[in-house]
Amino acid sequence: MKGKKSMILIFSLAAMSLLIFSALFIKLNGKKDIFEAQIGETQYEILIAIAQSEQDLLYIDQSVKYSLLSSLHELERKGGFSEDTGCGQYAGYVLWQNEEKRCNPAKDDLITSLQNIIPLFLDAYLGQHGLEQGNYEFYFLSEKKKTRLVATALSDLRIPIQINTKQIGEYAIKPSADILVNYDMNFYQDVSELLWGKFALLDKITQCEAQDELSSCVDQLIKESNEENSIQITIDCENKDTEEDRTYVFCASEKGKSYYIPDQREGMKKVTPNIKFALYIADQPPRPIRPEVQLKKGEDKSLLLSFDLPQESDIDRYNIYYSSEFNLQDQPIVNEQITETQTKIQAQKMVINAEDIRSTQEDLASCTFTTLPGNCEPSLQDQTLYKGQDGKMFLVLRGLEEKQYSIVITAVDKKDQEIPAVEYTVSITPQDLLAPSPIISLSYNLNNLQPALSEPLTHIDGSIIQDQVTVYYFLPRQPCATISLIDQEHTITQSRRTLSDIQSIIQAGAPGDVFCLVALALDQEKNPIEEVINQGITSLKIKPEYQSISSSLFTRHEIIIPHPQDTP
Repeated sequence: MKGKKSMILIFSLAAMSLLIFSALFIKLNGKKDIFEAQIGETQYEILIAIAQSEQDLLYIDQSVKYSLLSSLHELERKGGFSEDTGCGQYAGYVLWQNEEKRCNPAKDDLITSLQNIIPLFLDAYLGQHGLEQGNYEFYFLSEKKKTRLVATALSDLRIPIQINTKQIGEYAIKPSADILVNYDMNFYQDVSELLWGKFALLDKITQCEAQDELSSCVDQLIKESNEENSIQITIDCENKDTEEDRTYVFCASEKGKSYYIPDQREGMKKVTPNIKFALYIADQPPRPIRPEVQLKKGEDKSLLLSFDLPQESDIDRYNIYYSSEFNLQDQPIVNEQITETQTKIQAQKMVINAEDIRSTQEDLASCTFTTLPGNCEPSLQDQTLYKGQDGKMFLVLRGLEEKQYSIVITAVDKKDQEIPAVEYTVSITPQDLLAPSPIISLSYNLNNLQPALSEPLTHIDGSIIQDQVTVYYFLPRQPCATISLIDQEHTITQSRRTLSDIQSIIQAGAPGDVFCLVALALDQEKNPIEEVINQGITSLKIKPEYQSISSSLFTRHEIIIPHPQDTP
């Protein structure tokens, strides 16, 4: 019982103390008016003012919380910015990257933007309750993947105290709110890291250079990203067809994350963090082209080059740079020129417009001068780019010298963009590697011991021979049907013979002996063979270009020494 009485006494003292200290906030209009009130009426009005202040403070706390949640949701829609970023907008969405620069929000940008957005929501709530608007300053803190907001009033909340419609004073208190919500503002940084950081999604998307296939390429890369990362990226997340001139609207959300926002119809509505922004997919220069030498043509020192058809659809022209003075590898390309920096020598250049590319039905991919019959390269016009059946590109360079050339091929898009430096070059000397065709006919007269033959008039590819033809002879003692002049190393195992050697061997032959006279036509460069010296011994070897058709290079004639009775 004593305990109950003591508790009542404590509460009574507390109430009296509250009344006394509250009275200190009251500004009296005059003693005369005070003593006109009924006994206890002033204290009652003070209690009413205190109760009203508690209701207002609770309302302000909830308003700040709802305003923060609504502002975070609005900030996502605005891509992290409340004002112009300098990158502009696209279809109503802030650009995190335009053609010139990157504008994704930093932490300071987010805080500044929230400080601008929150008053719009908070003032709406305060206005509905008749409370002062534009009266708060805000401080933000990130705590353990949550967001803390401290809102402090700039001026006091003042509640008038009235008796008989006369204000005898006012109750004043400075409102503040300390709100912690389940929202991680580092999410913006995580999205930026996905786009530009270790995963480098935007760099990968930027490589989708073929504009006709840009959308499918972007879709595929985003699908791969979503499979690997907790942050989920979608395109046109509000079902707007916004792609235009390489610009897309993106939305970024995170698996398993959510928070609540106030909704007029649903009360508190559960939503997923979903940042909306737009990106310009930078149009990079066409990728480097790796040229290959398809054919090293003979006497006219020409080259047939080939390369894979580029995937970019906005190619305007091709530049072919070549020089016998310096190596173009890793050299900078400045204003569509390659200049050797030390000596100021400039590479020669050929320009071929994409609209001038011709299609050909010839099988140029397998067109080599060892093809029998060849006769495919001569039909190609000089300084003309051809597209073959398999999609490869072909180009003939003629009028070169017998020097080593460094050759580079680049593509230039319709925005005049070209790679800044050489990545791929081919170095080649257009030597005469074109051999004569096999000898047309070959025979041997046993009466005068002289061979008879018809020299070839064309090269192996069908082009007319301009240089002088020589003939190598071989005379194995065996039938032509069993002869094999070439070993596994493509070396000719039978020594070549002079005409006098052949005459002597035939004269010394016995009746019934079988010889195979073999003739091989060579040009001035001794094509299709090369002389190899090993330990002082010279041997003849078929050049690599002709090893696949080596057996067809020789013309054979079988000689049988007759018996005396067979002689007429």
